[in-house]
Amino acid sequence: DKGVFEWGSLTLFSGSWDNSIKEWRLQKTKLKYNKVTTEEIKSQRTFAGHQGGITSIDLSPNKKYQLMCSGSLDHTIKLWCLQTGATLRTIPFSPPPSISSFPTSSDHKKPVRSVCFSKSSLEIISGASTGEGEGDHNVLVHRP
Repeated sequence: DKGVFEWGSLTLFSGSWDNSIKEWRLQKTKLKYNKVTTEEIKSQRTFAGHQGGITSIDLSPNKKYQLMCSGSLDHTIKLWCLQTGATLRTIPFSPPPSISSFPTSSDHKKPVRSVCFSKSSLEIISGASTGEGEGDHNVLVHRP
């Protein structure tokens, strides 16, 4: 399972093998022996739409965009609106020509293992590999 905290808040997003992403609110936290413990955790929303387990999630570093991206075993990347929970875009197995990638001659042929936003939040960088020494081993840059 993968997880990421929202910028400066007590909100956590976790990706799971059940094909969903959950938003969690940590209601009360305290620091004890250099570890954060939570008194109460509440699930707020579920982001659904992937057809395979979630392997990676990231939040846009530019707060004005309020975006999240996710990578999955279904060979896709999804772009989500954090305000509405809606899927804004699905970047499929074969990205359309409007998405530039490096290398441009190939797309992900294996599950997406990692996604992250660029500093500007205008691109999503993704990587794919089987993790077994074979796979496409591509790093792609998408401009959704």
